[in-house]
Amino acid sequence: MQAWSADTKGSEYFSVRVRDWADSRDRDDLVEETDGGVVWSKDAKQLLLTSSSTTTHRPMQVWRHRLGTKQADDTLVYEEPDSGWFTHLMRVPAAAFA
Repeated sequence: MQAWSADTKGSEYFSVRVRDWADSRDRDDLVEETDGGVVWSKDAKQLLLTSSSTTTHRPMQVWRHRLGTKQADDTLVYEEPDSGWFTHLMRVPAAAFA
């Protein structure tokens, strides 16, 4: 499976979908108004995504989306209280800390 994102309105708010390459179709999962970046959980059953503030347009929240559930059921993992900072996600290989 692969997560992919698209900004179809030119607003810099991205919709994230998950494609199952076994049948080349997108799953029902849809997470809207993200910054477009995705980090998979180690077990590939969850996605971590960031969403932007509607007032500052800066990524400030990290959400956990479990595959097969609706966006309304997503869990807020972290929220940056300082609007002067940007919050981004990336996966770093464990070897980088060895």
